[in-house]
Amino acid sequence: MGMIDMMPKLKSRKGQFFIIFTSVLLFMIISIVLIKFNYTSPGSSTEQTHYMFENTQSDMERVVNIILNMNRTSQQFETTMHEYYSFLSNYSNNHGLDLRSYYFIGLPDNNHLNITVGNFYGSSLTDINISLTDPASSTTTNNISMLTDENETTLAFDNAFDTYNTMEVLINFTNLDEPISFNTTKSSVFEVFYLELGRDNNTWIKKIVN
Repeated sequence: MGMIDMMPKLKSRKGQFFIIFTSVLLFMIISIVLIKFNYTSPGSSTEQTHYMFENTQSDMERVVNIILNMNRTSQQFETTMHEYYSFLSNYSNNHGLDLRSYYFIGLPDNNHLNITVGNFYGSSLTDINISLTDPASSTTTNNISMLTDENETTLAFDNAFDTYNTMEVLINFTNLDEPISFNTTKSSVFEVFYLELGRDNNTWIKKIVN
């Protein structure tokens, strides 16, 4: 009876720890962003927009590294990246800027590979296909028929690295001009960010693949 009574308390404490951990992590991330963005760069609104764009793209990579160093799970990526993007979108809107973005983050887990997809593009991403091809040309594909705006999900590629330590990744979806292709390994986390940030007719666009 004692063991049974303890289980709900343990689950509750685990849930509370996750919420507290996420809040602390998000506070750290937002503090870094605000320190940079509260500095107003000199010059025209175009120069200020470009300043924010350059900092946003570098901060995205920094956010991923913070999550990796503190809690290396796909669930943590989904939760923290959602909160980060929500903050970033609101902050941009308050400064008269339009932000559109999506991301793919690949997180190896022993022989498995989990790929988290986040959409903050302003519209749905449709027919998302992610393929892994090993050196023997054997291909495994996972598909997301639609990912609505301000949502994320994680695709699991079980036993992806059972035989080989390297894979070619191919990402394609309806909104994409051309497929994204690169190599990854069993020990590497990969990141693909697409970012648009602009004001009026001045828009900067960048695709980052690491």
